[in-house]
Amino acid sequence: MSFTASCGRINNVGTSFSTTTNGSGIATAVYNAVNGDGTLCSGPVTVTASSAGATPKSSTVTVAAPVANAITFVNATPGQIFVSGSGAMEQSNVKFKVLSGTTPLTNVAVKFSLLVNPGGVGLGSTGSTVDVSATSDAQGEATVSVFSGTIPGPVKVRASLVSDASVFAETQNLSVSSGPPSQRFMSLSVETSNIEGWNQDGTPTRLTARLADRQGNPVENGTVVNFTAEGGQVASSCATTKVNGISLCTVDFISQNPRPAGGRVSVMAFASGTKDYVDVNGNNKYDAGIDTLADIGDAYRDDNENHSFEQGEFVVPRGGTNACSGSGWPFPARANTCDGTLGTTVRQQAVLLFSSSNPVLNIVAFNAGAMDFTLGSIDNPLLPMPAGTVVSVDTGDRTPGNNLACSVEKLFGTVVPNVIPSPNPNESLVTSHQVILKNCASNDLVSVTVLTPGGLKTIFNVPIP
Repeated sequence: MSFTASCGRINNVGTSFSTTTNGSGIATAVYNAVNGDGTLCSGPVTVTASSAGATPKSSTVTVAAPVANAITFVNATPGQIFVSGSGAMEQSNVKFKVLSGTTPLTNVAVKFSLLVNPGGVGLGSTGSTVDVSATSDAQGEATVSVFSGTIPGPVKVRASLVSDASVFAETQNLSVSSGPPSQRFMSLSVETSNIEGWNQDGTPTRLTARLADRQGNPVENGTVVNFTAEGGQVASSCATTKVNGISLCTVDFISQNPRPAGGRVSVMAFASGTKDYVDVNGNNKYDAGIDTLADIGDAYRDDNENHSFEQGEFVVPRGGTNACSGSGWPFPARANTCDGTLGTTVRQQAVLLFSSSNPVLNIVAFNAGAMDFTLGSIDNPLLPMPAGTVVSVDTGDRTPGNNLACSVEKLFGTVVPNVIPSPNPNESLVTSHQVILKNCASNDLVSVTVLTPGGLKTIFNVPIP
């Protein structure tokens, strides 16, 4: 015995189904008013039973029109958009599904409305807060576009049936986020600048990048910051996280070859972001032709610190050819590579110092009452000794006939500090020290001991003139 239906399924198989009669000559099947593709039947449906050698018999079943009784939130693509004018994604497509029970319904009118708006969010078009209507498609889905405004925060959109506003669903985890990193809010700091790196491999320091958007708000977690170094070795990248609400990430750096001449090592952090601009019309977004853009050229690593790009220096090209001035570190920009657009490679350069393990001591002033001296690196005399180098002073009384015991009353500069270099590669970064002497005389001996963090001890014995 075969059963067929003009719409729907027989025994949940399809529009036709075959079975056999029981001992009483009866064949049974179950009709379902849902097609195999999930669409619903409505109105008159013809169900026919047939068997070989017998006349087919048909019956008409009237299926009531399906009624939408549920809406579900499907997704928001993407779930995170960025403030308007940021140069990043500013539109999300929000999708809901209309159901009759568990079956999607087509051609159902749906109304979208904004429930939570952090500021300036548009529904259906930029800046519009008017309710928007749509009709569900063949999959029962209805979609509306959401456009970011100028203020970050959560967004909530409600979809409800036009025929029954009590049937609705709302978006989940849709938000307008702060903008991408701004060049003006890019910051790179070094844990220790003058490390014992000229003579030793593996001396560590850490580099920390802090990024914010042009409002000074933290960028989103996972923003990637890249690093490059002229010498030594640096981790290639890190991804930002918020620590106490502040966006940052940190990488390790160690000393090793190559060691640039002079011991000054350029390192640069860079990320995809935006240039700064003057918001002339005050709408909190960049409008080309209205706002004043602080255009900058390609980011490069100013290895020789001459404030101008030289062939062979690392560069991040963006293809710009517009005329513009260049600059050196801390924010190096290659001349004549501007492009007039908001996007850029945000960057900052720092210089590390590969200090020597061996010191050089230069006396500035010396008499029986005090000795002023400087300490520098013997291999690179403009550089200081490594941060954390301990300086101590002792005396030797070589004038017993004066009945005075030469001694140290006070030492200023017992530990070499962290020395942060300026963009002038010719500046002297040696550290100054002073020892105050008591009851000393000419020919008494002053002994200066210098102990580096790596454990190398050097002693200078200097007689008082």
